[in-house]
Amino acid sequence: MKKLKLNLTVVFVFSFLLLSCEKNEMESRSVIHDYRVHDILYAKDSKLKRVFRASTDEKILYAEYEYDESGRISRINYDVNYEVYLYNVKEQLEKVLTYNKNTSDLVSTLVCTYDAEGNKIKDQVISENEQMLGHNSLYQYTDGKITKQEIVVGSQSPQYILYEYKGDKLMKTKSYFLESTDYSTTENFYDQNLLVYSIGYQYYENAESGFKSSEVKRYYDRNDNLIKSIVDDYLRGIRSYITKYDDFITWEYEYE
Repeated sequence: MKKLKLNLTVVFVFSFLLLSCEKNEMESRSVIHDYRVHDILYAKDSKLKRVFRASTDEKILYAEYEYDESGRISRINYDVNYEVYLYNVKEQLEKVLTYNKNTSDLVSTLVCTYDAEGNKIKDQVISENEQMLGHNSLYQYTDGKITKQEIVVGSQSPQYILYEYKGDKLMKTKSYFLESTDYSTTENFYDQNLLVYSIGYQYYENAESGFKSSEVKRYYDRNDNLIKSIVDDYLRGIRSYITKYDDFITWEYEYE
C-alpha cells in the first residue's frame, strides 16, 4: 500500500510538472508573432552599422557604429554627442568617453571594473559638466550570470534590478527602490534562441495586480540579424496626460 501511495505521488508530481511546462509553452506560443523579415537579408553575424528611429512620415538616423581592426566597437556617433570606446590588454571594455560633437568637449567618462574571473562588477559614470549626474552600477553574479544590479545616481536612493534566467536565457527582470513598494517587471519570450517579445508590467502600492506598461516586438532576417524593434510604451500617454498617443516607437537596424 505504501509503495502504491508513493507511486501515485510520483505520478501526480510528474503530471503537475508536465502540465506546468505545457502551460508555459502555450503561453509563450500565444505571444510569439511572425518575426521573420523576408525582404531584407544580411550575412550571418553581420556587424551593426546604423540605427534609425522610424515613423510613418520619416526615418531619422539615431546612431552610427564604427569598429576597430579587431572588430570591436570603437566609436558610436549620435546627433549631439559621440562615444569613443577604449579596451584594456585583456580586450575588456575599459572606458567609454562621451564628447560633444560640436565643441569636442568631454561630457562624461564611463569606467568599467572587472573581477579576477573577468566579470564586470562596476560601471562608474563620471560627469564632466553640471548637466548630468554621475552614477555607479554594481553587479552581482551567480554561475557567471548577472543576478543583481545596484544603480546609484548622485545622492539619490539606490535602484535595484534582479535578473532571472532559464538556462542561458534572461527570462525576467524586476526593478525597484528600497523606500517604495512600487516595482516593475519585464518578461522575455524566445523562439529558436531569439529574443522576439518582451512585456513590461508596473505594480503600484496597494494594487491587487500590475498592469501592462510596455511591449516590444522584435523582427529578424533569415540569418537572425535584428532588423526592427517596435516599442509600445503604455506609460507614455499617462506621462503626457493624454489617453491615446500617436504611434509606436520603431527602431530599424542596418548592417555592414
